[in-house]
Amino acid sequence: MKNILWNDWRNVYKEGINAIYGHKGIINSILKDSDVKISFIVAVFNIEVFVSECIESLIHQTYKNIEIILIDDGSTDNSGKICNQYASKDSRVRTIHQKNMGLSEARNTGCVMLQVII
Repeated sequence: MKNILWNDWRNVYKEGINAIYGHKGIINSILKDSDVKISFIVAVFNIEVFVSECIESLIHQTYKNIEIILIDDGSTDNSGKICNQYASKDSRVRTIHQKNMGLSEARNTGCVMLQVII
């Protein structure tokens, strides 16, 4: 199985999977193969107001062979709990909790988790 990492969720959040399909035509041909798994790494820190909408936009894509790795970067609001709820309902969603280390470290944690799977 091939695996593609898509780290910039902001484009996906705004435009859906079409943002990936149209990304300079590079990924477009790869996605025709249903064995390709796309991994989304989402850094989460105190965004309980927005996190559900973000996750919903990812899990309801037309392309279903995806995984969503949510990195709760030490949130002090309900963001981590919301992430856990989605992970318990959808096997494509995983939540990792860590102490607050910043956006870059949260993304790095997601990349490490992705490499563990491969």
